[in-house]
Amino acid sequence: MTNDNKNKQPYSLYFFLLSMLIICLSFWVIWHESVKLRPWKMYQNQYNELKKLKIQEKYEKAMIEFNNPEVQQKYEELKNRLNEIERNFSNPETQKEYSTNKKDYDEIREMLRINKEKFQKARGKYLELEYQYYKNQREENKTNLAILGDEVKELEEKKEQLLSKEKIFKEKMQAYTIEKERITVEIQNLEKSFTDAKQNLQMLDEIPIEIKQVFIQDINKADRCQSCHIGINEQPEIAEQQPFTSHTGYFVYLGNHNPEVFGCTVCHRGQGRATTSPEKAHGLVEHWLEPMLNGYNVQATCQTCHGDIKKIRGGDIIKKGYELVEKYGCYGCHKIAGFEDLRKVGPNLTEVGTKVNYTWLVEWLKDPKKYFEAARMPLFYFSQEEAEAVADYLFSITVETRVDYPNEKINWNLAERGKIIWRQSRCNICHATNKVGGTHTKIYAPDLGKIGNKVNKKWLFNWIKDPKSYFPQTNMPRYRFTNDEIKALVEYLSSEYIDWDFIPNYIDPVQIKVESIEKGKEIIRSYGCFGCHNLKGMEEMIQIGPFLKRNEVTYLRASEVDDKIGMELSSIGSKAIDRLDFGKMKKKIPNDRVNYLKQKLREPRSYRDNLLMPNFRLPEKDIEALVTLLLGFTDKNIPSRFKVPMNLIKYKPLGEFAKIVNDINCLSCHSILGVGNDFAPDLSIEGSKVQEQWLREFLKKPDIIRPILKQMPLFKLDYKRQMIQGNLTYIEIETIVQYFKNVLVSDDIPKKIPENGLELAEQIKRGNKIYTDKGCIGCHQIAENGGVVGPNLTNVGSRLTEGYIFKHLENPQALIPNIIEPNYKFSKDERINLTQYLMSLINN
Repeated sequence: MTNDNKNKQPYSLYFFLLSMLIICLSFWVIWHESVKLRPWKMYQNQYNELKKLKIQEKYEKAMIEFNNPEVQQKYEELKNRLNEIERNFSNPETQKEYSTNKKDYDEIREMLRINKEKFQKARGKYLELEYQYYKNQREENKTNLAILGDEVKELEEKKEQLLSKEKIFKEKMQAYTIEKERITVEIQNLEKSFTDAKQNLQMLDEIPIEIKQVFIQDINKADRCQSCHIGINEQPEIAEQQPFTSHTGYFVYLGNHNPEVFGCTVCHRGQGRATTSPEKAHGLVEHWLEPMLNGYNVQATCQTCHGDIKKIRGGDIIKKGYELVEKYGCYGCHKIAGFEDLRKVGPNLTEVGTKVNYTWLVEWLKDPKKYFEAARMPLFYFSQEEAEAVADYLFSITVETRVDYPNEKINWNLAERGKIIWRQSRCNICHATNKVGGTHTKIYAPDLGKIGNKVNKKWLFNWIKDPKSYFPQTNMPRYRFTNDEIKALVEYLSSEYIDWDFIPNYIDPVQIKVESIEKGKEIIRSYGCFGCHNLKGMEEMIQIGPFLKRNEVTYLRASEVDDKIGMELSSIGSKAIDRLDFGKMKKKIPNDRVNYLKQKLREPRSYRDNLLMPNFRLPEKDIEALVTLLLGFTDKNIPSRFKVPMNLIKYKPLGEFAKIVNDINCLSCHSILGVGNDFAPDLSIEGSKVQEQWLREFLKKPDIIRPILKQMPLFKLDYKRQMIQGNLTYIEIETIVQYFKNVLVSDDIPKKIPENGLELAEQIKRGNKIYTDKGCIGCHQIAENGGVVGPNLTNVGSRLTEGYIFKHLENPQALIPNIIEPNYKFSKDERINLTQYLMSLINN
């Protein structure tokens, strides 16, 4: 062996190891590319297997039912009968008869075709000649017109004769096949359940495993979500586990939003193009601005297309969030598109010095919920000195001293009369007293349980006499009490509802210091109290909070930006995560938008020490609703074809009717054409709904229709006679009645109902049976029997129009969308009979 051979190194082992590494790496690359980066393939295969199992179960169940002895016996009988019919039909004599009839039938059809062509030509000539005659008035045209008219008439008569013959021969032809067709359909129905399942199994094997993409061209968005969520649009549901389940609330959501048109990420957000992992597809990656919304938070994106949030079906959480913004007046500090024209939520503070006791005001400013648990005013964490400074400024607008108005000697006889006024005027519909009452929660009327220590009698008297003179935007109606009645009511409230722990500190007035006034003024400016309250001298002050939602057409001047929100121009729902200031909480909570907003609402000043937002001490459910709403406050634009715009033409009452509505604030409880509240019945079609005479009597003397739900306030009480009396004049009542009759009506509600050929007594009898059979008595009361959930029907025949009842029974939800009454899908005859029964329930 030479020295060169001795020095050579053996490389075969290295080559082998390297080759194996390359082979393993190649296998890994292929696996990673085809499996790891394509999880949708696995999901689609798993879904197909689950679907196959479902169909197989259905097929086996169908086969068991089909093999049932009774079914098999019927099946064999039908097949034998079918064979017998086919044999009889194959009989030479039958075939000869059938052929003869078919030949005659075909000849008639041909004659009809020829006659039709002749008729069309003759009719065309007739119309042409008729035009010439009327144009030129020539006698020869008149003669020819008569001849052509006779020809057209003759062809029409021949057509009728041929159609009659065709009908006869058609019936003869059908006599040979009608029984065969009927039995064939019965056999197919027996076989259908398992043949369909078998066919579906075969089709399932042919479904390709592929990317499922929806491309929405006008917003340049591609969604591939259904590549994994393969069963999202499937009914019935194949499996309950993700990603194979169908969409929750299928008929509400996908029933109105076809995923093949809208895609998925328009509502759910996420990274719709991503297919390499669920985390990426759901947008749970760094710097992706729109991570997928989960659970009730998905409702946030309803705002993207829907202009009127209150009318969104299936959006209960977002609707609650919207109501909370209105309730707490968030738009007082924050600029929010769509909330610009709403009134301030707090009372006018310009004359508060002549309204409340100074000691009470200081304690209120320190902690409103300590006085009134349901108080909307938040906690500002004022010290005693700061609260006194604010109180000093507010008092200084109208008075010069700190003062608590002394309680006067109580006139108990007068208070007793006030108690009757309070109860029978139903003041507790809106006002709670120590948590009792306050049914109309959306009015947000104050709890009067301690009003005796809060306000002085003179102010309370003036307020009850004419609330709008003090606060023009108030929801409280003017009850039209006499001065004596108001005095009695004030005496009752001042003596009955007092705080026994309240200790006035300023029975003897103390001069307010100028320094304290200036300090209070600065505090009010800093915290933006003018956002919720009208304050003399601060009418032009602007919001102090950041911009929460920008309208598409909202643009601010540079000076406005500096004054209002600094450099904050984005909407809160689309603001980049790294621009959210987590401050001291950065390491304590997850750094995402949802947790940021929740923490901000739980403890507004937890991020930094110098923040001004007060604490509303919201329950967790309210926080969740507000966060859902805020997540939808984005600056995203969407094509107009997706949008459901808000009706910008708002209803306004007119004429003398408008004066009455504004005076007694009817729309604080009722709504008309979308304007107002939903506490009391919608009056939009009241003119078609109720009878004219009943309406007159009701306005004179409002009575209870829904025993446990709603009662209409009474605007005066005649305490001497101990009877409820209305206080609308004859002219006012006629104004309301005529307005309802002529304006608030619907063309869809008939004035009279159709006839069904039965005598009235028989209709009433059958209607009574329907009422009993459907269990209407469970919710409605007639005389002393029945439930109290629905309206009392004792005298419904004197109250409602027959046309309204008839239309209401057709589909209750069409007239009252949120009504709980079931839709029984009554036939026309049933509705006629039930309407006549209800109309028979009248005053005797």
